[in-house]
Amino acid sequence: MKVKYYGNSSLLFKGKKTKLITNPLDREVKLNLKKVLPDIIVQSHSEEIPVGEYFMIKAPGEYEVHDFYVYGYKSDVNDESIDQADIYMIDVEGVHVGLIDKSVEDIRGRILDEMGIVDVLCISLAEESGMKLTKITDLVNKIEPYMVIPMDYNKKLLEDFAKVVGVQELEEVKDLDVAKSDFESEEMPMRIVVLQK
Repeated sequence: MKVKYYGNSSLLFKGKKTKLITNPLDREVKLNLKKVLPDIIVQSHSEEIPVGEYFMIKAPGEYEVHDFYVYGYKSDVNDESIDQADIYMIDVEGVHVGLIDKSVEDIRGRILDEMGIVDVLCISLAEESGMKLTKITDLVNKIEPYMVIPMDYNKKLLEDFAKVVGVQELEEVKDLDVAKSDFESEEMPMRIVVLQK
């Protein structure tokens, strides 16, 4: 699976046959969907996305689309009248990816249990809404992913986050190639991989 970062909380996950993109119209990220041609859009905010030739996921539930399995959850912060998921598990090619939106302040134990093993955790470091860095760190430590991909970051947030979770070195890449075999050792230290825009 290949992963590309467009900024804010917009990521592209490319499997062998299918492309999934998250939040393609998030704030200053305004992707041309006709150019990217995603098969699936996963939305954790309420921005309007034009109708197109893709499968849209924004409500809590379980979805199977081509070779992707997507599980949407709603955190406690979301208004009960809004049926919007803000936590997702995405399974593709045996890799388990967690996605936690910037609006999330905490995650109930039941959702953590259902998420199970998380190989790659994509989490917002934005502090203007949602969790503070200490809560984000606590959550990362509860989930215990092998790899963390920060979203909504700046240099200072990245450095502070790495220091608090005890990761010595940030890995910076333009695009990321991930396979299940990357996560087969249980003794792996957690990695922070910064995807450049």
